[in-house]
Amino acid sequence: MHIIPHTNIETLANRFIEDLLSKENFGASHAKGGFLTGGNVIVCESKGLQEYLQKKCVDRHGIWTALPFKPLAGLLMQCAYNLSPKEHKKDENENIFNANNLVWAIYKLLKDEKKTFFFASEIASLFSAYQIYRPELIEKWNKGETYENPKVDENFKNNEKWQRELWTELKAEYKNELDISQLYEFTESELKNSKSEKKFLPKQIFIFAPLSMAPVHLKTLTLLAEAGCKVNLYLHLISGEYIGDTKSEKSIVHLRKKSWTENGKIIDENRLYWDLGNRLIANLGRSAQVLYEQIGWENLEVIDEPLNENSLLEKIQADIKNDNNSQLDNNSQLSTLNSQLSITLNNCFSPLREIEVLCDYILDLFANKNLSPAEIAVVSPNIETYASAIEMVFGRYEIPYKIADRDLKKYDKTTQLLNLLLSQIGGRYEAADIVALFEYSKFVRSEELNSNDRERLEKWVRENAIRHGLESSAEPPNYSFESGFDQLAAGFFMISETGFSEAQEYCYPDIEGNSARILGDFVCFVRALKEIEEESKKEKSVEDWDKFFKENLQIFFGADETDFNEDRDNPYQKVIGTWDALKKEMLTGFGGATLLINFSVLKNALLKKMEAGAKNSYSLSGKVSFSNFETIRAVPHKVICCIGMNGKDFPRQTVSKEISIIAAEYRQGDKDTANEDRLMFLETICSAKEALYISWIGQSEKTAEELEPSSVVVMFLKNLEEQYGVDKNIVVKHPLQPFSGKYYDGTLSTYDNRWQSTARNSNNIWKWEIAPDEAEKKRDIDELYKILSDVPKYFLKDVCNIELPEDTPLLEKLEPFVVERGLEEWKLADLILKERNIRIAKLRGELPNGKFADKSIENIKKEIEELKERTEGEIPGTFWIYPSKDKGKYRLRHWLYHLDLNLKEKVNTKIFLKDCTILLPGMEKAKEILDKLWELKLELKKRMLPIFPDAAWEYKQTSDLSKAWQKLDSYSQYAKMAMKNAESFKDLGIEEKFIEYSEKLFENYNGVAEAVE
Repeated sequence: MHIIPHTNIETLANRFIEDLLSKENFGASHAKGGFLTGGNVIVCESKGLQEYLQKKCVDRHGIWTALPFKPLAGLLMQCAYNLSPKEHKKDENENIFNANNLVWAIYKLLKDEKKTFFFASEIASLFSAYQIYRPELIEKWNKGETYENPKVDENFKNNEKWQRELWTELKAEYKNELDISQLYEFTESELKNSKSEKKFLPKQIFIFAPLSMAPVHLKTLTLLAEAGCKVNLYLHLISGEYIGDTKSEKSIVHLRKKSWTENGKIIDENRLYWDLGNRLIANLGRSAQVLYEQIGWENLEVIDEPLNENSLLEKIQADIKNDNNSQLDNNSQLSTLNSQLSITLNNCFSPLREIEVLCDYILDLFANKNLSPAEIAVVSPNIETYASAIEMVFGRYEIPYKIADRDLKKYDKTTQLLNLLLSQIGGRYEAADIVALFEYSKFVRSEELNSNDRERLEKWVRENAIRHGLESSAEPPNYSFESGFDQLAAGFFMISETGFSEAQEYCYPDIEGNSARILGDFVCFVRALKEIEEESKKEKSVEDWDKFFKENLQIFFGADETDFNEDRDNPYQKVIGTWDALKKEMLTGFGGATLLINFSVLKNALLKKMEAGAKNSYSLSGKVSFSNFETIRAVPHKVICCIGMNGKDFPRQTVSKEISIIAAEYRQGDKDTANEDRLMFLETICSAKEALYISWIGQSEKTAEELEPSSVVVMFLKNLEEQYGVDKNIVVKHPLQPFSGKYYDGTLSTYDNRWQSTARNSNNIWKWEIAPDEAEKKRDIDELYKILSDVPKYFLKDVCNIELPEDTPLLEKLEPFVVERGLEEWKLADLILKERNIRIAKLRGELPNGKFADKSIENIKKEIEELKERTEGEIPGTFWIYPSKDKGKYRLRHWLYHLDLNLKEKVNTKIFLKDCTILLPGMEKAKEILDKLWELKLELKKRMLPIFPDAAWEYKQTSDLSKAWQKLDSYSQYAKMAMKNAESFKDLGIEEKFIEYSEKLFENYNGVAEAVE
């Protein structure tokens, strides 16, 4: 095996490209399988390094080539099959013991109580790991022997017993199939056999910068090299010095304890030959130590490269690569290194604040360092946590960026739709969910509904009492889709002046021919859902499910059409392509047997397959790149920013499965996620050319409690302090809010100037000032009342563009049971006043059914009749009926309508309330008074005003501010946001303004109330 080691990833990549694209490897005469690289196999597990190598091809040779990267495990399995006799040759994906196929082979053998996809997947992952990391265990099981370990407990023995029995069943079921460990044994024997045919082996294998390697893989590669296959291993070294003896703090503590136990005292460190090399390597580089020991350090010829030490970051990198633990000579040297500002550490309150602070940092780089977006990489343990914040903050400044490693269910439209669709099956089929699913289906198929169609569809659902359920056998209204569709169809096909057919079926009237197309699509959509719902209760064979899916999924994902545009997905082909791959795995795993599968198993398996088959979206595209650590590990950038470095998130801890035999007896060379993460962080430190940025959530958003950063950050900070004398104040604590005064008084800096005018006023919205707009000429008295009746809502929503959840209209998902007091009672009274048909209101779901509801309806009818009797003899158009008691907002509404009516002629008006009748005499100065009220709207365009009609009327009557304050309880969420936790107008600092504007609101009001006996 030819090993090319180097501490500089760029130099290593250049050597790799030169070797790969040499004349002997690059040319038509050497091409196999259509690859430009002469049929040679390239192994690189990191998506980021794959992109980096391809970009190197372009930069160095002016050409782009689709390098045929292949996973190492898949390559070695294929080599095994290439060495097999002709009749046994196959693709590695066809092996029963391949992890994907093994799931279904195990599922087939599980008993009913354990027959779940999740359990089968867990066991398959364990068996796959055993075949790679415990081949001697598999060898014992294959012989029917128990795998024993004297150091383990009874639980281990029980797990070994039932897993061995299951493995024995598997081998008996597929007795002609070699498992993975047997394939490696076969490969070893064939490679050692000088008489075996080796012409189908790869000519050369190029392996670039592995993070770790399983022992069996390394052994097989060595045998391939000895058999004549040229294996080139390009090894990225974290240090050019031997680090095998370097001990971490944790190891040293263990050795001290052991020494004390054995000798009654701690033996001198020098006598124990403890290598106190670079502390970052010692604490973070365990995975690198293991890999170097596996390969053999004595086989490596490290080439040294001169290193710069002009900044603190460069000094740290040089010490890592030289395995140096020496301290700085003096404080002046540290001051010189720190002047470069090469390391930045930020402690923030939340993911959003992390991104806002990061954005300020990057904008500062653009302004002062003349960097381009492509020279900046941002990495995180889980970038999905930050995706929405990145889109919002970086989108605001129009910084070009690209986010990789997104959760497929959160960004891929087809996967989202599939997940939403499958989650509905077997549920309640609530109206809001089904309408949203239909709209999203149209969007995914590029047939997005316009606003008119969307409003019309929601109106039809709302006004036809569709709440939940696809069908129901009860009498209407039964609130199901089936019942609502019957009413809609009757209205479309029948003309009825009364609203009912001859058979007394309700005919929904508000539907026209041109709008029926969207209704037809929706009906077909719901009926397709019903078809899936019915079939989901059955068990079918894989072939039957295949036929069913291909017949029914087109209604949700669009037509089965060939699309030659690679940049545009065909949703149907994407789902069916994934299903076809899953079907192949199932049929392989079942070994030709016909097995009935229930829908829940297919649902979980299909979603998991969609995620597994997703393409990694990382690319060196000239934008700021955001990705997870494992994607971009070791890829050099001028600036690397690590965000989300929280104690609970990084390094990732391998969840030890209780039933895992490997977890019970760890060995060197086993997969170790936590140590691999530590090494990736170390590689990240070394990959930053000019600056390293680290941030984490160090304070609780709710309690301001201190939160620990990641252990790797703690180690890094400790190293900065102990080896380089860096003060702890290098960590900057950022405030909870972006409008903190610290950003505007020189303590901290920000490019976000939106809050500059309000920073000194903190979060006091009563002092916000907005730039004035042009006055609106059109006057609508209803609009003026809507504004003045809820001033906080108008100011915050319409002027400041702050949306609160209460403004999102949602379709009802529950049928009405009783007439509730307040809004429901008001709606019923309004229906009766407008002489609407109560039966139709019930069929539309606006009123509940039943004796209790009928009793409430009769009582309200009686009250309305009494109100209407009081209006006898009044002139139409000069009075209004409000089925409620006297309130300030009703007096304000009456006052505005009265003034508007008196603009043309002097006329008296009345409102009839439950407890009184109010008369307003005709006004001669109506225009002057109304103009002043319209001026309040113009003031509201600039700032919040303390206008509350109910409270203002209470104060006008009693001059008591405490009583007026009590009238604020019934206002909207916007008013509650403005009030916060205040207990009086004085707490908000608006006492005098409230009195002033209360007087303005009812200035010249001269209503006379007459109580009702």
